[in-house]
Amino acid sequence: MRLRFFIFVAIIFSAVPRVSISDENPYDFNYSFDNDYPFSVLNDDRAYSGGQRLSLIRTTDRLPIVFRFLEWFTSNSSQFNSGFALGQQLYTPDDISRRDPIEDDEPYAAYLSGSFLSYLRNENTLHLFQVELGVVGPLALGENIQNAIHRFIGYRIAEGWDNQLKTEPILNLFYQQKRTFWALKDAKGVSLSDFVPNAAIAAGNLYVYGQVGAQFRLGYGLSDDFGPTMTTPMSAEPFVPEQRQPWEAYGFLAADFRYMVRNLFLDGNTFQTGPRIDKRALVYDLDFGFLFRYQAFRIAWRQVLRSQEFQSNLKTHGFGSVLISYTHNF
Repeated sequence: MRLRFFIFVAIIFSAVPRVSISDENPYDFNYSFDNDYPFSVLNDDRAYSGGQRLSLIRTTDRLPIVFRFLEWFTSNSSQFNSGFALGQQLYTPDDISRRDPIEDDEPYAAYLSGSFLSYLRNENTLHLFQVELGVVGPLALGENIQNAIHRFIGYRIAEGWDNQLKTEPILNLFYQQKRTFWALKDAKGVSLSDFVPNAAIAAGNLYVYGQVGAQFRLGYGLSDDFGPTMTTPMSAEPFVPEQRQPWEAYGFLAADFRYMVRNLFLDGNTFQTGPRIDKRALVYDLDFGFLFRYQAFRIAWRQVLRSQEFQSNLKTHGFGSVLISYTHNF
């Protein structure tokens, strides 16, 4: 049942001891879990059905050697982050009780990935570059993971995984730029709100797209981290600033608009024939949520509403996402 899942998350979050944050070289450990049933206000189970991601992001003196070309953007005030992440994403059609191929709906697909991330920050501008390697297909263990979760929460089993996309190795590159505008602070210099537009591009055999969007945050003690980032199609964690307020709490609203040239989860395998469906080129995401952090611990929830992604889809899709983070200084 859904209650058991929330109790499980609460136990994990409450079991970690308290530590404080300083500016001595912080590391952010992040775990995010997405699902379109337990965490979504729409309670549907289709399209992007769920995913999870585990990452480590840290401050550094310089970028890793493979990303040093980004130092072209540096200035005297530049700050750097680097990190890596492991993730999994699951996609299913609307009717998961059917075992036969469904030609007018999203194909079954699972994606297992490893990512290398580098961040370069100049005052109010953030550059993020990500190299992602992975595999789509049965090796990504989609059927095993999804049905194990469904059994745990007491939900119906997905029967059609025999029709999933075939095995394909993935190489994808992502770049995103964010800027902070209209930052409002109180008399003590504590941040209360900001507006963060972004632009992004992606290229590879998983995704090819261009994106523009923006996020508005309102609350108290906002970290100078450019806010939470959407979990898909580009998964990335917030920038790790050198200093933070002892606590922060805020709500946020965001919108992202993409022109999709390629989406493997809808276009199908690159080099093999198999399931596919005609996609819509112009898509958008609307999302809202909240974030709370006390000292080294952060938890965030967001609800994402995604527009129709293919021609026969007449419904907006929704999924929820929970992020749990812990900061440690080495």
